[in-house]
Amino acid sequence: MLTIRASIVIFSDKLRLDEMEKELGESKLGYSVGDKYCQGKRVRDINRWKVSFHEEENFDKCFDSVFHFFETNKDSIDKLRSVCDVRVSFMLSSNNGQGGFYIPSDIVKKMQELEIDYVFDAYLNY
Repeated sequence: MLTIRASIVIFSDKLRLDEMEKELGESKLGYSVGDKYCQGKRVRDINRWKVSFHEEENFDKCFDSVFHFFETNKDSIDKLRSVCDVRVSFMLSSNNGQGGFYIPSDIVKKMQELEIDYVFDAYLNY
């Protein structure tokens, strides 16, 4: 079965985690400049807000969560976009090694209107 989850991810060279969280509330996952990870130390602050709280089986429902997040936080996101990289990250996971999804044209139009970059990560387990 394919499941899809979405997050808003913000990278910044200028703002610290707490400054980003003042705009959008507490994030689920954040890293600061200098934090250690497998490839060395972080060079930018990174925050991730989980916006689809349930694993969805279709892209429409998952994207509705993303669109709702952008609608309800429009002013804050616009402010952050001027000094940060803002992306939407979709994680696709399959427990049987296969799966796919389609994006209806009305969703594609909404995605384009947000003027945001999108990242799709696929994890296929079998």
